[in-house]
Amino acid sequence: MKKKLTIREIYLAFLAISLLLFGVYSIFFSHEAEDYESIIYKTNSNIIKTEEIKKSPLTFKAYTKDDPDQFYFVTFTEAVGYQSTIEVMTMIDKEGNIEQVEVIKEGETPAFFDKVKSGKFVHKFMGLSIFEPIYIDNAKGYAGSSEGINTKNKVDAIGGATISSAAITKAVNDGTTSVGDKYFDNHAVNPFYELAFGLNELA
Repeated sequence: MKKKLTIREIYLAFLAISLLLFGVYSIFFSHEAEDYESIIYKTNSNIIKTEEIKKSPLTFKAYTKDDPDQFYFVTFTEAVGYQSTIEVMTMIDKEGNIEQVEVIKEGETPAFFDKVKSGKFVHKFMGLSIFEPIYIDNAKGYAGSSEGINTKNKVDAIGGATISSAAITKAVNDGTTSVGDKYFDNHAVNPFYELAFGLNELA
């Protein structure tokens, strides 16, 4: 008589197949060449020259046409959102303030991500400092929530798209903490790596 598979065995088989598919995707598809320098020029027309200065996370120095002594640190980082990985470009001035944030790749549910776009969420980061973590408001139960923390270095989550908002904020923090640690001797910690045990995080 053929033995029936238990729920646990079915679950483990599902995980194994998922990991296998993820591995195949990572090897053959996820490392497609991306011209990140072109993205910098495209998203900021004031940039005339770039140079790669760090591999992980990918970081550039970008120089402006208005002032040859002015430059920005530009990082490319990513975080998992509601339905996809969201890739973000963060531009930081030489004083350690965020100049610009752009989502350069995502595959989120359009109905949700349209709220992020229409709410101009990425604009909320402009002027924030890299010398302390960036928290997210109105995101109770999420890692990185500003709840109980006295700070002005925060952004408001977009209602109905909190997971996507949190993913973008986490990715921005990855960029700012990396630049702060390497080039400003500042050692802020990304708060999105703190453990959170709410239902939102579980979902």
